[in-house]
Amino acid sequence: MEDIELIRQELSDENPYTRSNAVAKLAQIGSKEAVALMGRALKDENPKVRYAALSKLVARDDFDNVDSLLPLLDDENETIRVQCASALGRLGSPELVETLFSHLEKAPQDESKLRATLVQSLGDLCTMKELDRLLPILDDKDDRVRANAIEAIDALYRNDFVPKIKGLLEDGNNRVRGNAIVALWRYSPKDCLGVLKDMVNSGNKWFKLSAVWAAGETKAPEALSEIVPLADDADSDVRIFVIKTIAKNFKIDARAILDEASNDDDTTVAYYARKALDSLEGKEDN
Repeated sequence: MEDIELIRQELSDENPYTRSNAVAKLAQIGSKEAVALMGRALKDENPKVRYAALSKLVARDDFDNVDSLLPLLDDENETIRVQCASALGRLGSPELVETLFSHLEKAPQDESKLRATLVQSLGDLCTMKELDRLLPILDDKDDRVRANAIEAIDALYRNDFVPKIKGLLEDGNNRVRGNAIVALWRYSPKDCLGVLKDMVNSGNKWFKLSAVWAAGETKAPEALSEIVPLADDADSDVRIFVIKTIAKNFKIDARAILDEASNDDDTTVAYYARKALDSLEGKEDN
């Protein structure tokens, strides 16, 4: 193990690559002193060094100095702002809700990844008292922001939002529509099933993939049955995703589908089908 004093000197080297490498070495050491030195690197003049320090610190199971991350929400580098926003959702507490709402309000509209990540983190931290503040986000112009808002609100497990989200079943974005199906399934399965069928038959690859994902998330046999025809879709990505989804949800008779797919001309499709069949046989043996 390299001497920590030497690494401390490397943190002051004029070469940002050397400083980033020093952060990686400190992460390997993992002592209290090493973690403190990584914290200093959060203020490095170079964004690559700051990003390295942020990534290594938030990956630690024992990291709890959330306050040291807050300045990075205003970092000049968008990638760092996004990474920080994501970390605060995973590591933070409800006391950070106001900070995240404040940064969401002032974030430029064209920074869609940052805004979507802030909403995602709000979903991790918000309680019922913030529901009224989350609902307007469902009308955001950005697809990713709307999609994450559905997930954030759905996590609160209240039916107050059903009328608001129901309109998003007809949203023009595939992910928004898929999230709406998952959020509303336990309240309005019939409406959701109709939208799912439309997505399966849409002719659009991305709507099909979102339909498969949504069916898998609901775990409902009637939803899973709707995606079965996509096992013969012209697009191999769709076929693979259907097979993977069916393999996780043996609530429908999947053997015939998987048997046929195991002979698919696309070797990747055939591989996943055979893997799913092996898993199915293992379940039947048990």
